[in-house]
Amino acid sequence: MFQITQYANAKDPKVSTVIALKSVLHIIKGGDDKLPLIQAARAVDKANPLYNTIKTTSLPTFRFNFLFDGSAANKNITVPTGLIYLDADNTDTIPDSPFVLAKWKSLSNTGYGILVKVSGLTRNNYKDTYNHLSQLIGIDSDAGARKATQQTIQSYDPHLYHNPDAEVYVCTESKKVSHPPIEKREKYIGTNDTFSNSSEDAIRFNNIGEYFTGEYTVADYRVFNEKVMICSPYIPFNIEEGKRNSTLFYLLSQYALLNPTVGKPWLKAIAGTINKKMYPNLAV
Repeated sequence: MFQITQYANAKDPKVSTVIALKSVLHIIKGGDDKLPLIQAARAVDKANPLYNTIKTTSLPTFRFNFLFDGSAANKNITVPTGLIYLDADNTDTIPDSPFVLAKWKSLSNTGYGILVKVSGLTRNNYKDTYNHLSQLIGIDSDAGARKATQQTIQSYDPHLYHNPDAEVYVCTESKKVSHPPIEKREKYIGTNDTFSNSSEDAIRFNNIGEYFTGEYTVADYRVFNEKVMICSPYIPFNIEEGKRNSTLFYLLSQYALLNPTVGKPWLKAIAGTINKKMYPNLAV
């Protein structure tokens, strides 16, 4: 059912052949004439030059995410395969998940390759899909492998896991997140829009409470004849590389303006929460 591209080695981007997924899984689980090389690589440390030579020049590779015209490059992508490959380094186990189609030990024997069936995968939503599936399955995936053209070296795992009935993950198109300093709210606002209480020491996550003072202290909502200006920072679910610093600066600036007396420790805690949404995380 699923067709993927195979390559002579990690240094050769030219498509060698198109091969069925079931054949690839059979090779990984049962081994082929490359098995002695895989065992030789595993017998030495990853820092050993022999390991790198075998890995980069002696073993075939596979690209599971997309099919390519001629050679592996973003510009040569033709169609999605219906699969996405996730790379999990430095782990002995992968949590059980209905989305895992297959998983196997990597060449280094220190991590796993994971396949998930997907629908609607594109170059635009690839990174978000990779990140969200990693969270959904519960793995610390390798951000360096988060590429549409990502290849994986042929490995060997007699205990390869395969679940043909795994669930299909439906991808959604990525949406660009803009960060206006304030929001224009029309008609009315309600007290249930604010997360702060009436205490002067309460942490504020927006300034809606400012519109419910004086005669409006006990009101459930307030109607306006013109637009009002609301400061209500929004933390995106995923913050990609290239947007991390600007997003962090924007959000912390807004929280600092909303809470001028809270001090650095609280802002640092908020920064830590925001950093968990970044891929990869900013160094602390």
